[in-house]
Amino acid sequence: MKRIIITLIIATLLLFGGCISQKSVNFGFARPKFDKVPAEIMAKIVNAGDAFTYPDANSIIIETVDSNIYNEDGSLVAYAYAISKPLTPQGLKNESKVELGYDSQMMDVEILYAGVIHPDSTIEFVPDSEIIDQVASEGMAEMDIYWTNLRKKIVQFPQLYPGDAVVSAYKYTFKKPYFEGVISGSAGFQSSEPIHHNRSVHLIPKSRASQIRYKIMNDSKGWIKFDEYDWQDYHIMVWEADSTPALVPEIGMPSPNQFIPLVLFSNVSWKELSRKAWEVTEPPMLISDPAVTDMVNSLVETCKTEMDSIKTIGLWVAQDVRYIGISLGDKEGITPHDVNETFSARAGVCKDKSALAVAMLREAGFEAYNVLTNPISHIIYDIATNQFNHQIIMARTRSGEEYFLDVTVDLDAQLPEYYSKKGYLVLSEQGEDLKYFPLYGPQKSMGTITAQSRIDPAGNLNSTVKISGNGVYELAIRQIGQFLEKEDRERLFRRLVNQIAPNAHLLNFSIEPENIKDLSIPAEITIEYEVPDYAIPAGDYLLLSVPCAQNTFNITAGVLEEYTKLEERKYPLQFMYTIGANTTETIELPSSYGSKSIPDKLEINNPYFNYNMEYKIEENIVKYRSTLKLMDIDIPLRHYADFRKAYTKYKNAEKGMLFLTREAQ
Repeated sequence: MKRIIITLIIATLLLFGGCISQKSVNFGFARPKFDKVPAEIMAKIVNAGDAFTYPDANSIIIETVDSNIYNEDGSLVAYAYAISKPLTPQGLKNESKVELGYDSQMMDVEILYAGVIHPDSTIEFVPDSEIIDQVASEGMAEMDIYWTNLRKKIVQFPQLYPGDAVVSAYKYTFKKPYFEGVISGSAGFQSSEPIHHNRSVHLIPKSRASQIRYKIMNDSKGWIKFDEYDWQDYHIMVWEADSTPALVPEIGMPSPNQFIPLVLFSNVSWKELSRKAWEVTEPPMLISDPAVTDMVNSLVETCKTEMDSIKTIGLWVAQDVRYIGISLGDKEGITPHDVNETFSARAGVCKDKSALAVAMLREAGFEAYNVLTNPISHIIYDIATNQFNHQIIMARTRSGEEYFLDVTVDLDAQLPEYYSKKGYLVLSEQGEDLKYFPLYGPQKSMGTITAQSRIDPAGNLNSTVKISGNGVYELAIRQIGQFLEKEDRERLFRRLVNQIAPNAHLLNFSIEPENIKDLSIPAEITIEYEVPDYAIPAGDYLLLSVPCAQNTFNITAGVLEEYTKLEERKYPLQFMYTIGANTTETIELPSSYGSKSIPDKLEINNPYFNYNMEYKIEENIVKYRSTLKLMDIDIPLRHYADFRKAYTKYKNAEKGMLFLTREAQ
């Protein structure tokens, strides 16, 4: 360790000081010795710009530098330094505090220094008393994670005022590598604020340097510059960029790693990474507790098919092993706990639950594997780096059919549709390549909305609506039943019927099954409501709209409206999953009516959005039918305008009115 620190000090002089000169002054990783900031640095701060130069920015990142020193086993010491200038009240608030999260069993964090640079060039350093080390409880309890080793260091800066700048440096020391012998990483060169200078330095042992592959991504403008050279026992790789503008996010944009200029590097292939991860996850998966075997036998005893057995074991782990992170030993980094411990505790996070499910499936005679994935972000194939944040499982039947399950999801017996096009890596002894799940089309997540309605002679509407579905649509229904208290459900359904008409009254509602985790019974919402004076009678004429034509009860369709608010986009549009719904409503009228004017039949056949709708009048019955389908999760930028036009046409169809005339008796 001492050699590493000495090496870093020398390397810092070489990498950040250029030609070493006693006149060279700069911030770096060592706490500055000066009381007043040198004129050169003050000039950088003053000349960085202001709110007029960057009207959309809250802060300017004047300089950010990362330097990582790797050992041959893949462990590293990571240094970071940054100086920034807040421009707005929000920027002052954002820069007033820094939080550095870490896993104390995997790494140590040291705040090298932090301070505020005032316009008069004085620097006010943060005292140790304003640096707090505490358990990272915020946000963890909501996820049922209570690891005391998940911590954070909080740096509270002195009061900030316009014209101040903030400077800080810290060090992460990794006690062990995530995967033995793997040297990999990434560096991004754009953020939500403009960056004047961004530098990423990596010191690779010469013995590993020839194995490193890297790729610069998303840099059509050539912002990123690269240099490399040897120094002592290291091969040094440097990437840097100047004057990168802020990335302004858009609602519904794909993960930023598909757009920001970045560098990925690694000394392994995906197959090698798969094998390395297998070496980590495999040892704790040997069953030694007879109770685990007994449980497996009892679960599959009445199963008639292999698929039934796989689903039954997976669902038992999903529902009976609570998702909760508790301290069960010195294994909280990436290694799953011993499956016998997880079984006994009936508790664990994704890696623990997946490991137990795989072990139980193997005990039942199936070929089964742990699988790394990322359900919320795109995994870049080009370079094999650890871009994962979640673990699921894959089981293979004797005929070779593969079946994936997320055993942290206790309301779905199949892989949820939000895994569409997401990357995954099966962990095996021989190693597997990175693959991507297919697009799960709307037929896998269709809702069914049916309404039986009646209008009395006074024009009052009474209606019963039933909402059901499959896939992610049914999952949404079950989540309403699981996570919302009765009062919250009532507020939700009252809000829905009030969208039909402000004077609508919610009469009754229910969600079945009573045990929402019983997946053998289809989930269904029933809503009963009434609307006084809904239809407008005028002698022999009747004016009304069909309530379900407003798509109010299509509980997944709201995302369409939210994601199409922008008239123009800079980035493509991406949904989490495809959606669809079949909607029907019949309205019994007080007398027989003919159609004086009803909305025309409508068909929209955009490549990404399909919709058809039709009205019929048969004696005293109004019949409405529509089908909506979002065909893909990815809407390319060049097709967004047409997609939005198709959606707008669909929304306009909701406003259709029926003008009916009473038929002679």
